Amino acid sequence: MRPSGQIWLRQRAGRNQWRPACMRQRMRWPGWGEVRQLRTRLLLKRSRRRFAAALNSAKEELEREFAAEREELEADYQKQVDDTFIFGYRCCMKKNGINEMSLQFLRVKRRNFKACSLIAFLFAIFL
Repeated sequence: MRPSGQIWLRQRAGRNQWRPACMRQRMRWPGWGEVRQLRTRLLLKRSRRRFAAALNSAKEELEREFAAEREELEADYQKQVDDTFIFGYRCCMKKNGINEMSLQFLRVKRRNFKACSLIAFLFAIFL
């Protein structure tokens, strides 16, 4: 014997409250293959995050090392600049002990003025 319509609806509503949400919406439970796919996706996301964090920390460490090396090179360059005197076309350095000597090949003769001045200029740049 079938119960009346209202009683039947109440009984059915009571049963539906105890069912999981996915079954109430007439969805199916995920199969084992889908669960494995979801787990592998989650593992891949986590590994990507860890890899990105490791790369970021390595990048920051390299930036710190390069900054320290850059400061050291700038200090060395400034020391070289401080040790160098430039008098016109003559470039003399303290460390070589030639700061007051005039170099023979830098003396300018009247007829080869342009060639000698160019040589002296290039010598001053590359020293």
